[in-house]
Amino acid sequence: MDTNSIVDFLKQSGQPADYASRANLAASHGIQGYAGTAQQNTQLLGILRGGGQTTPTTSPTQQPQQQEQPTNQPSGQSTSQPSGQHSSTQDLVNAGFYGYTGWNDAEALADFKDTGGEGKGGPSSGKTGGGTDTSFINQPTINLPEIYDTLQADSGITELEAKLSAQTQSFNDAQSKINDNPFLSEASRVGRVQKLQLDFNANTQGIRDDIATQKADIETKLNIQMKQFDINSDQASQALDQFQVLLGSGALNNASGEDIANITRATGLSSSMIQSAIQASQKEDVQTSVINWDDGENQGFSIINTQTGEIIKSDTIAQSEPSSPGGGTSTGNIESQFADEAKTIKGQSVDGTWIGEFPLLVAKYAPFMSLQEIYKLYAQSYLGQKYGTPDESAGDIKEIYDFYRKGE
Repeated sequence: MDTNSIVDFLKQSGQPADYASRANLAASHGIQGYAGTAQQNTQLLGILRGGGQTTPTTSPTQQPQQQEQPTNQPSGQSTSQPSGQHSSTQDLVNAGFYGYTGWNDAEALADFKDTGGEGKGGPSSGKTGGGTDTSFINQPTINLPEIYDTLQADSGITELEAKLSAQTQSFNDAQSKINDNPFLSEASRVGRVQKLQLDFNANTQGIRDDIATQKADIETKLNIQMKQFDINSDQASQALDQFQVLLGSGALNNASGEDIANITRATGLSSSMIQSAIQASQKEDVQTSVINWDDGENQGFSIINTQTGEIIKSDTIAQSEPSSPGGGTSTGNIESQFADEAKTIKGQSVDGTWIGEFPLLVAKYAPFMSLQEIYKLYAQSYLGQKYGTPDESAGDIKEIYDFYRKGE
């Protein structure tokens, strides 16, 4: 079977291909700490193929190994297999020995034998025959089907779908029995089917909601990794603002799984983050704000109690390019300076527009700290204790923060 995907190989072999099964299979073949990486999958595929062979042997009995021929043998004679498993450079590379890329077959096979089958540039070494680390050159490209399969296995969707399928089958069987019962009147038959349908919908609603939200989480993670979704984009920012309005008005208190899934796809918020925000907004005397942030190393979302500065929940969803806000000032000094300035800062009018104390603090400290840190320090400061929640909307504050964070 000609495939470079471990998932396809297992499925074509009639074996389970989910993440848990692959992990158990990898462990049984000596691959420790299996995480579903492309390199580990390539190594496992090579092992299952018999050490890297691309096609299985067709003979029903094992052929005796040929005697090794000199490397300078005349053309036309059979090629030696010093490892007993690999017959070419490509076989070695397929098995994960990337350091042999570019070698001719005879030299690669001889070197593989001389090193006792450990090889050069193997799955754990990343070395060529000369000892230079070239693992960064030969790293496998991103395999999106493998990533999707791993995310789906980790999310538990497979189990949820299996459970829903079993319940659906039971429902169909029960419905068939009712419809096939010749002793029921039409009215009785219709009434029983309707009740059965209502019970089925009620019993499976939670599972269907979980499947919908988990699928949306997977799609969003893939889109972020493929750079097809940016939480800092105008579109995502507008969707987040709309979510804030719906959240504050209580319109999401009875949101369905599909509703939450749609919000996840539009904003980048995980389904668990959305559910936490809804639960927090339902509590009395709690005012919340959901902000997205990028601290130069990671980016994500936080739910913040705007009255206390408490971070109710925070999710890191992707890495960002490291940035240095500059200044070289320690975190402790920055926080102390913020607290001191919050005691004396005054709002001001600029071109007829009044700018309050909190926006001024956001503009000044955006280059040095994340927005949730600014919210928290403000809530703990003299100014926050005096005036409470800022009057400005979360969207306006985020716009100010983004502008001064980027130094525009």
